[in-house]
Amino acid sequence: TKNFAGLEAHFAALVADPVPLVSGKPKALAPYWAFRDLFNDRYTPLVDRYGLIRSWRAAAPESVYVSLVEARYWYAAGWAARGGTYARDVKPDAWEPFRENLEKAMTVLRHSPEALKNTPLWYHLLLVVSQDMERPTYDPEEIFAVAVARWPRYYSFYEGRAARLQPKWGGS
Repeated sequence: TKNFAGLEAHFAALVADPVPLVSGKPKALAPYWAFRDLFNDRYTPLVDRYGLIRSWRAAAPESVYVSLVEARYWYAAGWAARGGTYARDVKPDAWEPFRENLEKAMTVLRHSPEALKNTPLWYHLLLVVSQDMERPTYDPEEIFAVAVARWPRYYSFYEGRAARLQPKWGGS
């Protein structure tokens, strides 16, 4: 419906609510997962995804959350270009758009409003983008340490970090 003011209000309420979901996970995860699902390729024929972001920026230039959504878009675009296969199976011409889109996501995150940078959502996306970059702008270990110190019950920090430390990602 492009009710961006309402969306902003809902995001802010979810981020601020200390009562977890029934699963034990924080309500702040809901916006992250909503846009993760929206940017999944299965929605491509239904939604002009970047058009939504442009509309949001135009309607709410002072938006706190549109930067998160845009960074999530570029992150998803990077993975769409790369594909979800093991690195050894990625087509050689897919690596460059993957890297470029992750850089775009990082640029958006770096230039995000301070209000967004003070949410677990920003740290969540910063962590996953940084972990997937060859030469991350920020050290994933430092991001993780700061994030879990501020939001120790935001379990996606632990899940995201652990996933990248598994052997298929180069860990031991």
